[in-house]
Amino acid sequence: RRLAGLLAGVLAWRGERGPGVLALLDHALDHGRLLARVDSDSLMAAQALFGPVMLEQLGRAEELADQLVAQSRSRGSVVGLVIAGCMHAAVRARRGELVGAETEVRTVIEIAVEYGMAFAIPSALWYGADALIERPGLADIAALADIAALPPDLARTASGALLREVRGRLALAAGDLSTARAELKAAAGTYETLH
Repeated sequence: RRLAGLLAGVLAWRGERGPGVLALLDHALDHGRLLARVDSDSLMAAQALFGPVMLEQLGRAEELADQLVAQSRSRGSVVGLVIAGCMHAAVRARRGELVGAETEVRTVIEIAVEYGMAFAIPSALWYGADALIERPGLADIAALADIAALPPDLARTASGALLREVRGRLALAAGDLSTARAELKAAAGTYETLH
């Protein structure tokens, strides 16, 4: 089931659609049992949980995020709250609920900073990028994209590419075309390496 979740998440990120991806996702979610494994295998669980977001199944993604919040609060799971917050930010941004997306991004970043989970910041910024671009008053959050530093080994991962993509999109919105080009090309290079 964990492998099915990983495959569903990767395929959804790559833009794959269709019954095969949905079947993998359903198998991985296991009627809610995947949520109980978030603490023990957060990377694999996150891949599956973000699948509905990438597949534009926003109602399903929101329902899963709500369930994850409830379970995480009852267990005291910080990583569960971070994953659920990113999911909520993604759903709200895709629905055009920019204030709600902002709230979720801020919450995830606060938790990430407090608990030393810097790896969560690129995801929060990426999922909330539309809100950052459309709401000029979010300069304090947008600035995090410039100051957020990932360890070199993480910078070459999808997290590093997400952060560079956000930087590029923000630079493009600000009219800084040379920075936008450099950041987006670097992000694209990492994405291509990761297929």
